[in-house]
Amino acid sequence: MKNLQTERRPIPQEARRPATARTLAVLALSLILLDTRVSQAGFSPEVLACRATIAQGSTKLSNAMVRAVAACHKSRSQSAAMAGVDCNDLASADPRGKVARAEQKFLARVGSTSGRCAGLSPAEALYSICPLPCQLEVPQLDTFDDVADCLACQARDRVESLARTTLGTPASPLPSTDHRCADSMAVGSARLFQTVMKDVTRCQTVEEKSGAMDVEFCTAAAFPRPVVEDGVFWTENRIVANCDLDSFANLDSCADSQFGMAICVGEGTLGAAQGFVRDALGAVVTTTTTTTTTTMEPILGDPQCPDRGELVLFARDSNIPCTTNADCDAPRHCDANVGICVTISELDSGWTGFSHDSDLDNGVVSRSRLLCQGPGPVCGECEIAGIDPVLRSCRCNNNIRQVCDRPFAPDTDNCGGAMCDCYFGAPIPLSSAGTPACIVNRYAEDISGTVNVDVGSSEIRAKLSTRVYLGITTTQPCPVCNGVCSNDSATACAHDDDCGGGNTCLFDTPGDGVRDGLCTGGEHRGQACDVGGINPSFPARSGGAAGGGGYSLDCMPSTGINISGAGLALDVTQTTGTQTLHANMPCSGGNCPCKTCSAAPSTPCNGDSDCEGGACAVSSRFTCGSNADCSNLDLGTCASIKRCSKAANVTCTTNADCQNYTQGGPCQPSTCSAQGGAGATPSPNQCDAGGCTDMGNGEGQCTTGPDDRTCDGLVRANGEGVLSCANNADCQANDPLNGNCTLLKRRDCFLDPIIASGTADPEFPVGAATFCVPPTVNGSINQVAGLPGPARVVNQGRSRAFCASDPLVEYVSGVGGCP
Repeated sequence: MKNLQTERRPIPQEARRPATARTLAVLALSLILLDTRVSQAGFSPEVLACRATIAQGSTKLSNAMVRAVAACHKSRSQSAAMAGVDCNDLASADPRGKVARAEQKFLARVGSTSGRCAGLSPAEALYSICPLPCQLEVPQLDTFDDVADCLACQARDRVESLARTTLGTPASPLPSTDHRCADSMAVGSARLFQTVMKDVTRCQTVEEKSGAMDVEFCTAAAFPRPVVEDGVFWTENRIVANCDLDSFANLDSCADSQFGMAICVGEGTLGAAQGFVRDALGAVVTTTTTTTTTTMEPILGDPQCPDRGELVLFARDSNIPCTTNADCDAPRHCDANVGICVTISELDSGWTGFSHDSDLDNGVVSRSRLLCQGPGPVCGECEIAGIDPVLRSCRCNNNIRQVCDRPFAPDTDNCGGAMCDCYFGAPIPLSSAGTPACIVNRYAEDISGTVNVDVGSSEIRAKLSTRVYLGITTTQPCPVCNGVCSNDSATACAHDDDCGGGNTCLFDTPGDGVRDGLCTGGEHRGQACDVGGINPSFPARSGGAAGGGGYSLDCMPSTGINISGAGLALDVTQTTGTQTLHANMPCSGGNCPCKTCSAAPSTPCNGDSDCEGGACAVSSRFTCGSNADCSNLDLGTCASIKRCSKAANVTCTTNADCQNYTQGGPCQPSTCSAQGGAGATPSPNQCDAGGCTDMGNGEGQCTTGPDDRTCDGLVRANGEGVLSCANNADCQANDPLNGNCTLLKRRDCFLDPIIASGTADPEFPVGAATFCVPPTVNGSINQVAGLPGPARVVNQGRSRAFCASDPLVEYVSGVGGCP
């Protein structure tokens, strides 16, 4: 059996970590409020001992929990008498009370008045707020009893959520081959969870003894380290070796193939463990409010011209049936082949073709500030002066549910001084080749460009930091902002039949600022939400029934399943003209567009001019301007894995081996020549014999194949399949309504050059862009999608502008009309 992976992913390194006088790092996705009253000179011996006790106790407690779940699943798969047992609920999974006793020991060690934390306040040890969902159970952290209760609750929530997602509720008992597969998932997940806990807490102990007073390095910047990478490798390959099944009908896992389950269990466990170890070590969050008042400075353009522009983006597909164009509202037209109203919007990404023809969310609204010099009343070309936060798309980076109004700046009123980040739409659900993902686009900096308010032409530049999360399931990649049942406001629903006979599902009104929906799945499950975009295809429903759901920045994916670190760097210029991306980089099988910079493996490029600066030969993390910058390098300390902490390719025996390293090598200019640490080896396409045929409108399709199979009972709004399959049994494994393996689709491909064309229009403009996408940290995901690789996007929109003199008056293109 071929291994799922053949090499570890690279470890991100921190460029410099001085041992004293550190600044407290603010983690955007962390979970417990850091108290800034702690001394900057390092923790006292008493605090160090207390935090070490909490870390060790949390490791033992979580170990008891994951082992209880694994043991229960193993017994249940062998005994019909346990068919009714919910092994994903710790109260049911642990009839002998081992978890309860572990919790009691944890409370005794951490919360005892005579223990290692006696005489300290939780704030001194970095614990101030218990994160959701456990904040409801432990509203305040006044004592270390509260800290222990909070962490026990968080451990239960993380472990149970992981088990529900990855292990599910399979048949009981299982045939021997299925049992072997299920057991490998349960045992592998438990082992990996503990590997993460032990490695991160060891790392944190070393860091804190050196003076560190934050958790960023061990839980984020240097995560995962080689020990954890080896653990993921072992877990995923154990699953692949034990799950070579003809049918997955008896299992209820998060995927329907051996490789899919391996990735899902490995990455899901990695994320869950990373999330809990952050809880255990302390990090950053703040309290929530739901309202804000915009306080932007006025723009001093011609008052007879607009000072605000609005763009509403449309998905390609809809759930609106049609037979002729008259059945569709502009700018949609009727696609008679599938019988629904459509636009030309679509996203193509990656060189394999699996992730082409993806659909975007519908109804995503964005607003920008405009500087129009005029003279009015007909104003012509205007400068885009940044994002207008009035539509609640800007959120505090220490709590995304908190709306803020100071884009890209510290916001004291709403965020307690933390940065106010801005987002491009709600999370986007994608699913390709049976591999689901959830995409969250955050602006890395403010937008810029120009727009002609009379002819509808535009050039909009946006630098995005795009986070990619593992999808929850193939049919529901992202958390959904669902409706609520008319008979029970605490019950989420997607359709009337979810609420029982005679009752209705009451849906949230998108974008009105009122959270009338409920989050299903993800980090904020069960919390109120306001829909920010609707995807007509996801969640998908079996039996060909109409699907689709609302998505919201109020309902984010679980932080632990992020596979893109701080986010993929995307430099996108969307134009109503034409953009072209040439294949000019040598690669396997010819020339390709898009690699990554040799000195910055997370920076995408399509030529050396896209890469700035240089790097020392010993490590790309050491930037340089000349060879002298690479002499006498300080490579950090000799970490427990016997590698220098700031250059993992340098082995060591003692710290001295990492100090004043004299073989830094020359300063090498960064070139567009790498595939990124975990990227797939680029190729022009994955077509048979490399043949790609021009299908018109910039679209390419493999000339002779391959043809990809999907199930005919579970389809997107346009009739294309969602579940990949090889035979009918793959479709019916979990639901007979998924149909049979009959749908065939010829694989898509990129032409050379890649061309995206927009259309200027004052009411319904079409924006287009081509750009490069760097790899995620997940090698298997990169292999499926084809990353690093190119992307092509076409967006159909509706445009409006509003008068500076009266924001209630809409500017009329070519006429003006502002008072």
